[in-house]
Amino acid sequence: MNFDFSHWDDAALATFVAALVAGGVALLTLIVTVIVGIVSSSKINNLTRREQWWTRWSWTIEKSLSQHRYEREIGQSMMDALVTRPWVTEDDKVMAKTIAAGIVKMEEAFAAAATAEAQAGHRAQGTGRDADGRAEQEAASPSASAPRRTFQSAMQGVVRRFNRERRTHD
Repeated sequence: MNFDFSHWDDAALATFVAALVAGGVALLTLIVTVIVGIVSSSKINNLTRREQWWTRWSWTIEKSLSQHRYEREIGQSMMDALVTRPWVTEDDKVMAKTIAAGIVKMEEAFAAAATAEAQAGHRAQGTGRDADGRAEQEAASPSASAPRRTFQSAMQGVVRRFNRERRTHD
């Protein structure tokens, strides 16, 4: 197809060229708009995924600190699954490892305390005292659960600090 523009007057040719330029600009604008839309959508999806990840992560920490062993196991399994997500940053992984190490230490302390309590319980039977040799009134004191509260407070401090850092980086 060969176009011969020699018989067109100058005004018609100028109008034709202007229409071609306008069409090219419109096409370029459309392409740029689509690219910007795709990039924006990708960023929004990434932020949404990260927010969902943080919601799940908070739930995981809560479950991992539960007084019920089966809930702690569920929380720890979920923690393992969450750190494998592609949008998890290196900082997230460091935090996860730190929290997991703290939970492992907590589990070890619980196991050691349970073992010691069981052994002391055998020795204390029939003495009118609890497994630690304290009177029942002493055993019911709030300080009996102090190590657990201290650990939970420390873990909550880690989570609050992470939240503050995350807000300043976002």
